[in-house]
Amino acid sequence: MPEDAETPAIVPIGETMLLLHSQRAEGLEMAAALDVSIGGAESNVAIGARRLGVPSAWVSRLGDDSAGLRIQRDLRAEGVTVYARVDPDLPPA
Repeated sequence: MPEDAETPAIVPIGETMLLLHSQRAEGLEMAAALDVSIGGAESNVAIGARRLGVPSAWVSRLGDDSAGLRIQRDLRAEGVTVYARVDPDLPPA
């Protein structure tokens, strides 16, 4: 565990995906721009717990790509400790 990390009270294990959504109510095929965020039951639980003050970590495997970097960055920005094996053969999130 990183030296500055709290001992997690919960540790969800699983996948997180990139979420793409348009600011307007239109289909993906018509969208001129997309917002990017992350989501998935396990990461949502870890983030929600952390926002409530409960130390949390998230365990998974990520691709060695921009999607994997984004997922790590967003989880860490929420205060979640990330334990992720980076796998160059894994497809994008």
